[in-house]
Amino acid sequence: MSRGSVVVSILNKSRGAGLRVVACGQTAADLEAALGSRARALQVLGNANTTVNFRAQCAPDAEVFSEMAGERLIRMRSEAAAYEPALFSSGFRGVDDFRARFGETLDWREHALVPPWALVQLPPFHFFARVEGRVFRGRVPLLR
Repeated sequence: MSRGSVVVSILNKSRGAGLRVVACGQTAADLEAALGSRARALQVLGNANTTVNFRAQCAPDAEVFSEMAGERLIRMRSEAAAYEPALFSSGFRGVDDFRARFGETLDWREHALVPPWALVQLPPFHFFARVEGRVFRGRVPLLR
């Protein structure tokens, strides 16, 4: 049995046995190197009940957390305006005679709840956490 499959097995069975596992790492690539494959690393992250991500240094790490956080529906609003001269249709011959049309469109689209760029641009000591399927943003308090 490989080291990666032992870790995955422990994580799969730990919650039912009342065991709590705390694992820390710098990047997803470190986890991938330790377990031997990207699939095993993603399996371990998928089995984690709680993940806390501070500022990501690279796009692949930010994308992993963004995918774990999921998507949400956001309302997209767009406006349009069109102006055209109406010299012959209205009977007026003035330069100020024109027609205007205005429009507004509302649409719903799925968007990442935590986009990867948000993880890359986090200020120091700020984090995103995924706890039991819910996503939070927070800041570690500095104690003096």
